[in-house]
Amino acid sequence: MSDMKLLVILFDELSASSLGCYGGRQQTPRIDSLAAVSDVFTMCFAEESAPDPAMLVQSSSSVAVDHVDHLDHPEIIEEIRDDNAETLFVRVSAQVPREYVDQVIGKLFDLMANDLCIRPTILLTARKGFVEDSEKIASQSPVGEAAAHTPLIVAWPGQTHSRRRDDFITTTDLRGFIHTLYSSTEEYSAWRDSLDRQQIEYRSDTAIATRTRDWLLIQTNDKGDLAEKSIQLYRKPEDIWEILDVADQYPQIVEHFVETGILSFPPEI
Repeated sequence: MSDMKLLVILFDELSASSLGCYGGRQQTPRIDSLAAVSDVFTMCFAEESAPDPAMLVQSSSSVAVDHVDHLDHPEIIEEIRDDNAETLFVRVSAQVPREYVDQVIGKLFDLMANDLCIRPTILLTARKGFVEDSEKIASQSPVGEAAAHTPLIVAWPGQTHSRRRDDFITTTDLRGFIHTLYSSTEEYSAWRDSLDRQQIEYRSDTAIATRTRDWLLIQTNDKGDLAEKSIQLYRKPEDIWEILDVADQYPQIVEHFVETGILSFPPEI
């Protein structure tokens, strides 16, 4: 296993807000330790139309984890320790309870620790977040903060400190992103430093979200007719759970967005 170059860990469901390194209250010491020597992208958002990362990885070996105990099975351990695997793709099912997420990562790293001569590049991310089971949350939109804000953590071999990146990125960008991980640190750095967007758009089958540093605007229509869609507007980052829809309080922002596609106050204001 000394030749492994890339370890990709993909959670089917994992919200950034559930990890300690993203400010979550749940203790996740193994993931936080990884984040301490990684690039941590704090503004990554998932969209349902994004390509499945499993299709983007040049995976020589793959493992599906549906329960934390799966990492104790001999056949899983053998797959993880495949000497011929250049890339290991580990997919963690949504069936794994969130309180065991950090334990899964800890077990995986412990299994690999004694077999790797050189630490591979590590990518940890998720296909989508999940809506917390909380009465505080008013918005249940699939493009709301809890459902769409996902972790994205990248650690290169030899990296010794954390770099927090607040660039906007969506899971659709993973196509080009993962390609750079097979190339070089220079190509990855060039891709990372090219991220310079003031707003992003991500979508599900029934909603479209537009996000800036200060605002989140969600257009929804359960009937699928985007010509007649409702609009909700939330202030960011203070209203993290979309408690208060302020579309009626800021009609000029909504009107400016409808006319121009730009989510901000009109220039004359």
